[in-house]
Amino acid sequence: LKDSSEFLFQLHKFNLTQQEKIDNIILVSWDVVAMFPSIDNAMGLEACQDLLEKRDVLFPSTTSILDATRITLENNISYFNNVAYVQNNGTAMGPHNACSYADIAMHPIDQIINNNKDYEIALWCRFKDDIFCPWIMGLEKLHEFHAWINSLHPKIKFTMNYAEDPLEGIEYLDTRVYIKNSFIHTTLYTKPSDTHAYLNPNSCHPKHVCSNIPQGVAKRIKRICSEESEYFKHKISHINHFVNRGYNRDFITTEFDKCDNLDRLDLIGDPEISFNVESKESGRRIPLVLDFHPSYAGATRAVNKHKHLLDLDETLEEVIAKDKIFVTFRKARTIGDSLVHSRYSRIDSDNNSKALGNINCGKCNLCKFFLSENSVKIQSLSTKQMYNINQSISCEDEHVIYVITDLVCNKQNVGSTDST
Repeated sequence: LKDSSEFLFQLHKFNLTQQEKIDNIILVSWDVVAMFPSIDNAMGLEACQDLLEKRDVLFPSTTSILDATRITLENNISYFNNVAYVQNNGTAMGPHNACSYADIAMHPIDQIINNNKDYEIALWCRFKDDIFCPWIMGLEKLHEFHAWINSLHPKIKFTMNYAEDPLEGIEYLDTRVYIKNSFIHTTLYTKPSDTHAYLNPNSCHPKHVCSNIPQGVAKRIKRICSEESEYFKHKISHINHFVNRGYNRDFITTEFDKCDNLDRLDLIGDPEISFNVESKESGRRIPLVLDFHPSYAGATRAVNKHKHLLDLDETLEEVIAKDKIFVTFRKARTIGDSLVHSRYSRIDSDNNSKALGNINCGKCNLCKFFLSENSVKIQSLSTKQMYNINQSISCEDEHVIYVITDLVCNKQNVGSTDST
């Protein structure tokens, strides 16, 4: 699956073609246990090679793509408690290619499941590690099937959940799926921990960002809820969520009302309709990205006013289509960005209870004559910049970077030690 919209489209097709079987269906969901780190490297690379060789244009070469993928798999280094670890198998969840790689690696297992003639798989929807299946072969056969898919690979395991009450249903992605009147329905599902912390309307963002959020949420609810009663129930609750975040009730109600008469199937769309890649490329737009500030409200107007200057250069006019240029904004640096950092200075656990800086023992010659007593900062004589000492360092520590300051000549020397 690409997203929940494709899932809703597949359910709609299933309702149209398998309606006579719906009353005997068991709604089932599976979860792939720790999918990303459990994928065997050899299995994933083999699956990637099989799909890459089926391309119409083999450029870049399959070998080069596989080599790049292998680099990302074999050089995932992480730190914990000041110790470096290398991941030997599976993929990390952070790299840009991780989701695509995991989907490709799981594809052969999906094919094995769908091609098994011993089980009638009416619909197998997998989004990353979450799977939904309307089971039509009874509970005993379901447990047998569950044991079988767990035997397909020694590292890929599945956990199962099924609806004991069809009307109560099960949760899958951001939907609750249930059966009512011989029809599979969906409604919006949010986790109990969801605080609905939508962007505050008084935040420093372009006005259209805050004004577009309510209608986007309304369309999502309309798309997911197959029954009108469910749509209006969630509509009322989400209007209150927005009001609690500081939005104007009349504005929010107006935005939600715009979706009341929209066709749900139009919002879901048809993912099977292919789009023209060439037309997408020919329509490529050129953004002018600026840090957002309220005073930049006229930036778009200024750019549009002077686009005609591109016509003065024939070469530039051919390269850049002036009607494709537009202004967009990125988040400006906030006070929180300045105060909070994603990286922190690591301090050894043994030193947590000790004072930071140089610890002078007062006994050895180094401490008596050379070491600054309990200094927590070092200042560069050339740049005047101050550097914090974020650890507790004594004359007994090894591998220390030190600074020697000549107070007579007003010079400094930086060095390091291999021992104490």
